[in-house]
Formats: sequence, C-alpha cells, structure tokens
Amino acid sequence: MAKSKVSALERRPRSTRAATVPALAPGLHAGTIELALKGSYRVRLATGELVKAALATGVDAALAAECLKQRRTVLVSATPRGPVILGALQVTASESRERLRLEAKDIELCAETTISLRVGKSLVLVDEHGVIQMVGEGMTVRMAKNVRVLSANVELP
Repeated sequence: MAKSKVSALERRPRSTRAATVPALAPGLHAGTIELALKGSYRVRLATGELVKAALATGVDAALAAECLKQRRTVLVSATPRGPVILGALQVTASESRERLRLEAKDIELCAETTISLRVGKSLVLVDEHGVIQMVGEGMTVRMAKNVRVLSANVELP
C-alpha cells in the first residue's frame, strides 16, 4: 500500500484565532450600519471595510435603529475604547417649514417660565405660576357634552 504524501502545509495545525480586524485610522469615516446586536453595531465603511462599533455618548439607540432601517450614512471615529458611531449625516433637504405636524401617544412641552402659542392676533400664554391667558378677537366653545367651570371665583363683565 502506498503512503499518501502529505505536504508540510497540510500537516500544520489550523489556527483557532479569529482574523484580526484592521484598526480604524484617525479621523471621521462614513459608513452604513449593517447589523445591530446588544449595543454593538457592524458598520460597513465607504472603503468596504467592516468595523464593529459602539454608540458614542449621547447618541440615541433609536437613531442607530433608524439608520439601520433606512440605510442612512453614519459617521464613525476611532477612540481609545474602539470605533464609535458619532451620529448620522443628513443627505436630503429638510422638510418645508410651512407645516409641522407632531404625532405621538403623548406630547409634553416643558418650559421654565412660559409657553406661548401664537397664531396671527391670537395668543395662548401659560406661565410658571399656573396662569393661563387666552387673547384674541373672539372665542367659540363647542362641546358635545356639558362644560363645567370649577373655580373659587368667576367674574363676567
């Protein structure tokens, strides 16, 4: 029986170490998030390299999720603790300021001294002392049910 010839390369034990990830060069790098898993993100840089990154302090995880879903460009930078995602690039024009619509289950506006809502000659002013003023040319109240006024004192001119 003939012995099979095994080359020196075939006899060499296979390495169990993972391939090393190239270090991220200093500066800002553009990329897109390809995968998110437990606070870690796989980002494909514009050069084609893949890097594992975390979110920089102050970057919202919801922003990263949105960037992953929409394939938006993110900025990545090297830090002593490894690559971090600094934020996202805006690559389309902002929406028109002619109309702003907010939709949410709850909306809370917070101010230290006052909140003002102004439309033409109308004004609703809420201040820190709990005083609410409504100023305008007229007012119409339309309710499907009773209107109840609870107050220690009601003055009508």
